[in-house]
Amino acid sequence: MSGERRLSAVEEERAAQKVRNREFSSVFYGTRETYEHLLKLNEIIEATPEFRFCPSDFDQTRSERFLLLLKKSLQMRQMFNLEEGDGPSVGVYIFGEHVPLSMQYAMFLPCLKLLASEGQLKEWLEPVRKLEMLGCYAQTELGHGSDIQSLETTATYDVAREEFIINSPTVSSTKFWPGDLGKTSTHCITHAQLIINGVNFGVQAFLVPIRDVATHTPLKGITVGDIGPKLAWNIKDNGYLRFDNVRIPRCNMLRRYAKVTKEGEFVKRAKNPKIAYATMMLVRCTLAKHSAKTLAAAVYLATLYSLERRQFRDDEKQEIKLIDYQLQAAKLIPQLAKSYAISVGGYAVEELVKENLKLIETKEDFSLLQTAHALLAGTKAYYTSAVLEGTEKVRQACGGQGFSMYSGLPSLIFAVYPNVTLEGDNTLMYLQTARYLISRLQKRDQNLPNNGIDDYLAGIPNIFSKRVKAPQSSDPTAVTVTMEQLKELLEVNSCFIVQSAGQKLMAGVGRGMTLLESWNKVAGSTLVESAEAHTLLFTYEVFRKRIEKVIDTPAREVLTFLCLLFGVEVILQKPHALLLSKVIQPEYLAYLQDQREALISAIRPHLIGLVDALSFSVNSLRSAFTSPKPYETMLDWAMKHNRFDKEDLRKEILEELAPHRGKKSPATLIPRL
Repeated sequence: MSGERRLSAVEEERAAQKVRNREFSSVFYGTRETYEHLLKLNEIIEATPEFRFCPSDFDQTRSERFLLLLKKSLQMRQMFNLEEGDGPSVGVYIFGEHVPLSMQYAMFLPCLKLLASEGQLKEWLEPVRKLEMLGCYAQTELGHGSDIQSLETTATYDVAREEFIINSPTVSSTKFWPGDLGKTSTHCITHAQLIINGVNFGVQAFLVPIRDVATHTPLKGITVGDIGPKLAWNIKDNGYLRFDNVRIPRCNMLRRYAKVTKEGEFVKRAKNPKIAYATMMLVRCTLAKHSAKTLAAAVYLATLYSLERRQFRDDEKQEIKLIDYQLQAAKLIPQLAKSYAISVGGYAVEELVKENLKLIETKEDFSLLQTAHALLAGTKAYYTSAVLEGTEKVRQACGGQGFSMYSGLPSLIFAVYPNVTLEGDNTLMYLQTARYLISRLQKRDQNLPNNGIDDYLAGIPNIFSKRVKAPQSSDPTAVTVTMEQLKELLEVNSCFIVQSAGQKLMAGVGRGMTLLESWNKVAGSTLVESAEAHTLLFTYEVFRKRIEKVIDTPAREVLTFLCLLFGVEVILQKPHALLLSKVIQPEYLAYLQDQREALISAIRPHLIGLVDALSFSVNSLRSAFTSPKPYETMLDWAMKHNRFDKEDLRKEILEELAPHRGKKSPATLIPRL
């Protein structure tokens, strides 16, 4: 009928979906229960006017935005128990950026719970929960970040007064970067070298008041402030902090695993000193688990845009949808596969980290610590790097519109930019994973207990005897590669690179270097490659195993295509180890190239279902692309919510131009760059 409204391209695509996306949601979010919680959260956001996004928010000054989000974060605290579950990440989900006070729940409280004694918790937890103590985690210094043992801040014990004297002895010892430190916090957990009678007992954690709770004025001996503008996260008040003979009571040293007696005796209870940095493990776990959501959100926005955007005409003079170009689909669909794989991997790492912390807290059992730490370091590094790179590729796939803040894509990139650096530079994270892998490689003949994560290394060197050839097929567009085959290839890939790293390490030693010299000057690049290869194998494997549990056959088939595409992409991007091991020949790579195209084509009809299944909050995406009429919405935002556009600058422009109009430039110098 002529009066019927014509469906939009997105609506047509949705109407054509035949596979139920319920299973997609459960796989991406770990469990159905987690997904149901997300839907409930979305309902609350939509029903809360204070949480709603306004396009004019983009034009706020830093101070305006900071104060508005401080107000909103306090409103959020009234509605959610931010101390439990994924509380610290709720602000990012609702508002699309990190809000003031987030470190209270992301680092300060978890650190207290992990490192404070029962008596300290009884004294401190209530004031923290009532916001009578606003805390941050002050570990990083100007001169030292990941190298924690070299921190320069000192805590010298005064036996006569039973106090620690905290000092920043050098410029480089200034605490620099802690979130919520610049303007918000009244207390910090700071890490400092413990010195007793001139003897250094290493880095310990201390609770230090830094601002008066009533006036918010810095206390005596404290110099504190904001570090200034950054590439991203400018709402967050990252701060600097210097101590000048700041005295705190002996009881302010966090003493669940270490303490100093009245007489000045250092008593250490922890079997493994790395427990002091368990808070960082929790934050890295959050980064690993939630990174995928940003990349998936970018693909969601780009998919909506690519369905509505039309570019050039076909043979019948009809404009072609952007998503119908093979090149566009090839830009988006592999990133979606990667986001699903990383999300599943993130939840798997979280389970391991929780199990590790439970063993430590209940039994002081540190048997899982090294395995959990190594895997977490590798996943933090790969997941944050891959998401940043992937999100930028997706933004570029949206052309000029993707460069506009109104697309929502730049905000997603800004949200993940710092993740590759904070809580451990990614190169150093990879090296920590590599150190563990080299240790396991050297001990593979010692019948170590299986952990289900790196047992495959025991296959060296026999694993290199495999020979994998492309199957014969009359139809190059058919998907013929198998999940088991890709698993074997990724195991070979990781084994070969880990072994190569070990060989390079010993080659340096053979040339007269110390092990440390060889590590730093000979084997470093290959060590990083080995950690990445191991992380990719782990991610592929947990994704593959998760899909095996999916009951719905059509959904399982689509998810299998995603997993296969992720595995194929991994191999095609860095195939050198498989070629050098002679497990495959160059012809196999040509076969995988064909399989990549076949998989993208197989996934393409399900693309809108795969992204819709993630049920992102339109409010948090802050994008005109979510509108049924994206062009009209972008223009509306530009005309009605653009502070700069509303400012009448005619007078100022004319005043600046007046002395120059009607005159040629007197300059003779021709600039060449």
